[in-house]
Amino acid sequence: MISERLIPRSQRLIPRSHGSRARGWRERVTLPAVAGRRRLGEALGRSVVIQLMLAMSFVALAALLYMVQASQITVQQINIAVLRSDRQQLVAQNAQFRSQAVALQSLQRIDSLATGRLHMATPDITTAIWVKPVFRRVTPLASPSGDIVAAQRASSPLTWLEHALTTVHDSL
Repeated sequence: MISERLIPRSQRLIPRSHGSRARGWRERVTLPAVAGRRRLGEALGRSVVIQLMLAMSFVALAALLYMVQASQITVQQINIAVLRSDRQQLVAQNAQFRSQAVALQSLQRIDSLATGRLHMATPDITTAIWVKPVFRRVTPLASPSGDIVAAQRASSPLTWLEHALTTVHDSL
């Protein structure tokens, strides 16, 4: 039987010789476990079925690894295609937005909105008011060897605020 060939010889039951009085089976003397493993390995190495199963499992493993890599590449290609289509849509949308911005910024549109919706009138040169700003001359600060108290007063925030207010008042 096939199963008897896979059992190491040290563990097989062998029939007693015909000359002995007791009928039945006797067990062969068992060898150490290492010898049993060695014999099992040799028996498996000689078995064509086991060799065929090993070869088929290696082929199946190689096919499985190929399929995993192929599926990963397919997923990446799909992602690239989706990103390209998204990019094309965004470029088209960007061009549409640019054309809308140009149309919204046209002078004719602004003029029609100002006169039509907002009821504004076109400006007349005779009613224009021109503002002429007047700037006071900045007086240089005293030298560092001068009065320290006067320099501290001139550099305080209240002095700066007073100077700004007088400049605005003079320009009106």
